[in-house]
Amino acid sequence: PRLQQELRPGTRVISHAFGMGDWKADEQVRCNGPTLYKWVVPARLEGEWEWQDGSGQHYRIALAQKHQQLKAKAWVNAVAAHECKAQVHGDLFEVQLRPTAGDQLQSFVMRYQEGRLEATNKTLQPQAAVRLPAPAKDTKTGKAASPGSAA
Repeated sequence: PRLQQELRPGTRVISHAFGMGDWKADEQVRCNGPTLYKWVVPARLEGEWEWQDGSGQHYRIALAQKHQQLKAKAWVNAVAAHECKAQVHGDLFEVQLRPTAGDQLQSFVMRYQEGRLEATNKTLQPQAAVRLPAPAKDTKTGKAASPGSAA
């Protein structure tokens, strides 16, 4: 919706009369008759991002986004992660990943600011995550290179 393009991530939108199509409300409350809807404008995160943690591990994540719903794939040191979950709420982004089946779940929390994802824990992640340029499309197939293939 147009609101997601024009309003800053984290802006709250309230309605008492209607929903917004396929952008599902973050909260719905029935209040003496009418239903109140609340949306939080999500940061626009679709694309590929990369960062390093405090120990020098290199992370890359590819995000597909529809409103506040994210689908994620991740790589740690150019190897596909065993598990990856991502969520966005306003300008706050969290990714949880497990590099291999035997590893502990790792969690990174970042805040979207001026086109970067700034870490909330500078010890765990001293540098911001940066968005990578979109891959060029193949002129014959019209398809982009697969995410994470150039690591």
